[in-house]
Amino acid sequence: MPGTAGRSADTARAHLAGVEPGHGQMFGMEGGGPFDPVKQQRPPMSDRTEIPPLDLMKFYSAEIEHESQLAASRMNSLLSSQSFLVIAYASAMSASEGRWGSLFPILLPPALAVLGIVLVLLARPGIHAAYALVGRWRDRFGELLDRHPELGAYTLGFGEGTFRDVVHRRREGALFARRAPVVFLVAWSLFLALPVGLHVEALLRG
Repeated sequence: MPGTAGRSADTARAHLAGVEPGHGQMFGMEGGGPFDPVKQQRPPMSDRTEIPPLDLMKFYSAEIEHESQLAASRMNSLLSSQSFLVIAYASAMSASEGRWGSLFPILLPPALAVLGIVLVLLARPGIHAAYALVGRWRDRFGELLDRHPELGAYTLGFGEGTFRDVVHRRREGALFARRAPVVFLVAWSLFLALPVGLHVEALLRG
């Protein structure tokens, strides 16, 4: 019946809003205005259900895994692009052998070096942001273990202090991803200057 369906919908909306059904003021009955869940009073924090520590642990672990996979994906994309550019740069430099005074050595190799620098600059913020989020989620994970030591049995670092050691080793393992963009920038800067220097030297000799 229409009336029954309307009351059922109102009851569902009331539960979604976190309030008890049956109040005419909420549902536009007995002189009340239209239902507006934004205006309804939220239940106090003490009345809300606390998330179990094990569920929080699973949530933090899922977030850490997600951000780690995202950082690894961005790093793999950067490495793939850099590998392609290094091969192209090496081929261009090999083709320039013996004719450093021509225009080719100062056009294609420097252009590839500039492209490598641009790609590194574009990828570096995303990689650092992903690893920064991983670090923040791991800090929350560690705080959760400090509050609930019994959860340590579900981690690799079982025992006092061992979880921090595991986190420290993981951070050391992430140094490559954090430092690789800087290494690429230095390398491409040298690659950019090399053909220009050889070209200038060839012109001075000629």
